[in-house]
Amino acid sequence: MVAQHRNKTGATTPPTSPDQSSGIELILGVSREEYGQIPSGLEKLLTDVEDLYAGRWPSHEACEVEYHDFVHALDVALAAARIVAGWNRVHPERRIDEELYCWTVAAGLFHDAGYIKDKGDREGQGGKFTITHVQRSMNIAEGYLRRTNWPQRATIFVPAVIALTDYRQQSLNYAVFINEQELLAARILPTADLIGQIGDSRYAEKIDGLFAELQEMYFHLNRDKPAPAQPVPVYNSPQELRNTTEDFYENFVAPRLAEFGHLEQYLDVYFGHNRNPYRENIACNLARHCNPRLADQS
Repeated sequence: MVAQHRNKTGATTPPTSPDQSSGIELILGVSREEYGQIPSGLEKLLTDVEDLYAGRWPSHEACEVEYHDFVHALDVALAAARIVAGWNRVHPERRIDEELYCWTVAAGLFHDAGYIKDKGDREGQGGKFTITHVQRSMNIAEGYLRRTNWPQRATIFVPAVIALTDYRQQSLNYAVFINEQELLAARILPTADLIGQIGDSRYAEKIDGLFAELQEMYFHLNRDKPAPAQPVPVYNSPQELRNTTEDFYENFVAPRLAEFGHLEQYLDVYFGHNRNPYRENIACNLARHCNPRLADQS
């Protein structure tokens, strides 16, 4: 475990944003704190992705899925920003610079945009894209970055980072990253995705929305053959999905965090002597689902 440093603000900040505006402000706050300013283009990026989820892009409907919504995107981008800040405080000689930080935040904001339907698509809410959403997210991100004149390298890096959140893949492709700092930033995003999910204080209640997305996916898989190459787990109720939390953490989340180098430890650095709420929420979520009596009350 790395040594802990006090958060520059001296205050504990909640791990997930209760609404969109506060989530945006938390990301901007980390940016000011870490780089002394809001990096160029970051505010526009946040506004533009908010517009995407709200249906204000001419190419896409408003996001209709309940779990993988804009608040979830902000939660993951915020966790990634905080991990970057923690890393930089421990490794100032290998700090992630402002530009790469922005690219990593962009990947967090776009990583689940593939659940959003194309303009004019009136079928379902978007859960039908569960299996294909990562590639769709990559395409949306790349198209946006090109249209808004981000650096050419960003148009390669951001989609490649989003690809690392495709947990159906047995092996992950790191070859596209050209140096140690890119590889580090790339591993931060999927770490933040996992921590942002299992470390969410509202994880248990949000499972109803996740189950609804899976139900839509099951319907389309049964209707549109052939079945996917890899088997898809089937859950019959939200409670059944909740009851898999411990197994999900032990057999999937923990091994993946290890594969990515346990970068979540830098959240301890970010929060310093204050309590790390992600760690506390993970313990609470696991304890709730390890106890059948508590699970029945969810």
